[in-house]
Amino acid sequence: MTSTSGVVRRLVGVYHADGGLRGELAYLVGKVRGTASCALCDVTHHGLGRKREWRDLLPELGVPVELVHLNERTPAVRSASEGRTPVCWR
Repeated sequence: MTSTSGVVRRLVGVYHADGGLRGELAYLVGKVRGTASCALCDVTHHGLGRKREWRDLLPELGVPVELVHLNERTPAVRSASEGRTPVCWR
């Protein structure tokens, strides 16, 4: 989100997948079958955990980063990201 001065106050990344056990399993099965992909997942995760490179980068960004799944978006994030996931939105 940005303030009226155009300063970035936070970043919101939206994964191209639903969260929760069912959503995570559906994504995993789709990934293995080659029918699901999410570039943001590829950047932030390796296997079941976060990549060390991603964790190391976060403090360097200087703004809070929130990562959400499709089914976890607020109305404002949903409006800004609908049909354009994965996405990082400021």
